[in-house]
Amino acid sequence: MSETTEQIVETKNYAKGDILAKKGEPIQHISIIISGTASASDGHITIKNVPGSIIGLFGMSNGTYLMDYTATDDVVVKSVDYTNIEDIQHIFHEGKNYRQFTMNGSCREMEQLVTVYNMEQVLIKQSCLYVKKKYASYLNLCGQAGITPVQSHKLQNAEADLQNTVEEGELIQYFTEFASLSREVQQAYFEGGDTLAVRYLRDCISIAGGLLEGCEKQLRALEDKLELLCGGGLENLFSLYLRLIKIRQIPEEVRKELTETLQGLVNLHERIEQTVTNKLNLSIKETSQQYRESFEKTMKQLAEGGADENFHLEEPLDDVSGLLSKLLEYSELEAGFREDFRGYLQKYKDMKDRSSSDNEDRTTRKKLTDLFYELYQAVFFKAEKEECHNTCIRLLLDYGIVDETMFKPSVLESLANCQPGFDSALPVRVYTIRQWLHEIYIGEKEPSRNDFDQDYQEYLRELNKNNVGISEAELELQNAPEAKVKFEMENFFAMNNRLVSGRLLSFCPVLTGEDLNENIEDQIVTAHKVNQAFKKVLDVDFSVFYRDVMYDDRDNGITNLVIHQEILPDVVCLPNVGTLGRMWQEISGKKRATPGRFSLPVLLKDDIDKITLHMIGNFRWEICKRVQGNYWNDVSEPSLTSEFCDYLQFYKKNRDLSEKAKEKLGQLMTKSRGSYGEVFANQYTTWVTGESAGNVRLDKVARYILGCYCPFTKAIREKLIEQPMFTESINRYERERKKHLKELNNRRAGIRNCGGTETEEFLQEIEFYEM
Repeated sequence: MSETTEQIVETKNYAKGDILAKKGEPIQHISIIISGTASASDGHITIKNVPGSIIGLFGMSNGTYLMDYTATDDVVVKSVDYTNIEDIQHIFHEGKNYRQFTMNGSCREMEQLVTVYNMEQVLIKQSCLYVKKKYASYLNLCGQAGITPVQSHKLQNAEADLQNTVEEGELIQYFTEFASLSREVQQAYFEGGDTLAVRYLRDCISIAGGLLEGCEKQLRALEDKLELLCGGGLENLFSLYLRLIKIRQIPEEVRKELTETLQGLVNLHERIEQTVTNKLNLSIKETSQQYRESFEKTMKQLAEGGADENFHLEEPLDDVSGLLSKLLEYSELEAGFREDFRGYLQKYKDMKDRSSSDNEDRTTRKKLTDLFYELYQAVFFKAEKEECHNTCIRLLLDYGIVDETMFKPSVLESLANCQPGFDSALPVRVYTIRQWLHEIYIGEKEPSRNDFDQDYQEYLRELNKNNVGISEAELELQNAPEAKVKFEMENFFAMNNRLVSGRLLSFCPVLTGEDLNENIEDQIVTAHKVNQAFKKVLDVDFSVFYRDVMYDDRDNGITNLVIHQEILPDVVCLPNVGTLGRMWQEISGKKRATPGRFSLPVLLKDDIDKITLHMIGNFRWEICKRVQGNYWNDVSEPSLTSEFCDYLQFYKKNRDLSEKAKEKLGQLMTKSRGSYGEVFANQYTTWVTGESAGNVRLDKVARYILGCYCPFTKAIREKLIEQPMFTESINRYERERKKHLKELNNRRAGIRNCGGTETEEFLQEIEFYEM
């Protein structure tokens, strides 16, 4: 054993579900699992930690945990203070065979990581080879059928592009070969002494962080390769083969090979997903089911009605030349409209300064804006009826692009290949405006409220009231899907498109390439990015989207119990490059237990986390006003809004505020133009980003109100309660929380004593008060 300062080896016990270490926290101890198991996850990869595993082994190179460690059953660990990896020798000599025991667990950790890394590389290489092979086969089949194929540089030249440094490659090979040795050989190796064990661990530490990062990059690359197999748009094998099989004139032998290939594509996609999810413990979006359904639906249609003789191949992704002409022709709008659109678009393109306040330039922007929405509406309705969303149509409907000459080819290609919008696997539902209008068109969603705060039915009642004698036929038309979509476009879409752009005076919905980065991925707003931004807020303010709802369980004698239900909002991404987000409405329609509606630009020039946080602050304010009704600012009815209004209205006379605090609050009131809701949203931002970390920024009164009505998660409360400025509000919340929890536990005991079983909703309410 090397000469190191003697340290005390501590024994710690954890119950199932306890957090052993959190990602991002500094590593202060070397901890080894003596008994029990734990799960380590960085959000993408999950590693099983068996007895002997070292907690945080993969992060020791930079001194921070790279994964969250959670006990999967009762766990006992031994730990010493960490200065360097040699400190582990104190634990080696705590008990008989502790070195071999520890190294066995550490080897299992490293084997799992190397297995994931190597398997990802294999899957990526195999996917690329398969794509190139099947694309060549597609070209050959098109030749046999006499059909002009879609030319795709991306499919023809699919490359794995996997690179390691010489040193990384050697270490990966070392760990791969070491893992292939029998357990007996590995154990015999470590019996050689502490120096061999420590050296092995040093090599682990030197490469593990890079391997973790490499695994995440490769996982994203693997998703990209799966997109080439079966993905959105046209530039993937599944879409090419599916479109080809629908053409009537192809020979039967070609159709047979197409059927087999399509079946094979879906099967391969499923096998890769299963391997990634089950064998490698990786998190990947599951999409195979929708491709299988699409394949089976097409086969059924072909069996029932034969091929579609009118079917024609859509133009390839990289062929968007003459985009404006194609969109105008597709819209079937009259010749006069087309001429006007071309004329005003050319004037807009010729402007030296597109934000100019010159009268002629303002007129051009306004006229082009009106024409744009008319074109958008015509194209949308026709595309919905024909179920056609080729690349040209998506560029208009998702991004507001009407002229490809205003963009660099690389930028345009990136936009065409991006897939923003809905992902059913994520909790916060995110839509492009095209997807959102589709939901309204098919009746899944009702139109949003207009700027007079009227929902669609209120609007119709007002319309009918002012038009006495309206016919039944006209009433029926007003409730048709087209009428609802037009209402949404004229109100929510047009209004929010301007608001989130951040250019109220110079806004024009025609997207240009001026504000776009070369790397579109940095600006594009995806469902994943939105959900990540929401999660960061909910990790601090867990209760923001919970609503009070009535609960009955008559089988267990429970009636009219108020419980909490989390209702996450819908987020709609609008086709522009913008700098703002908008909380448009806190509920849908009249019912309180319905999702709110937020809007964001589909291409964002600012920090999505900051914008999301401010929108959620606006939501906090507005949902409280909605729930409180006429008493929202009546301090005799305590609530977030009533107490905050009282605080702002009388702050100059408030003895709990220092003169400096009053001056600061006055400046914030001026900056917010006297809007109490905006003042709250600004203070809420400080509450979540600063105060939650113990950085005191708010005054005493604001902190107390937010502490009572916007409580932090349990872990943060436990950390801050020792600080005097947080104690009062946290204690008030804790008293209420424990009172409700006691009542619920008493009810649970009563249910069980009577032989009953609690419902999922009841158990979730207990979990709410345990957060």
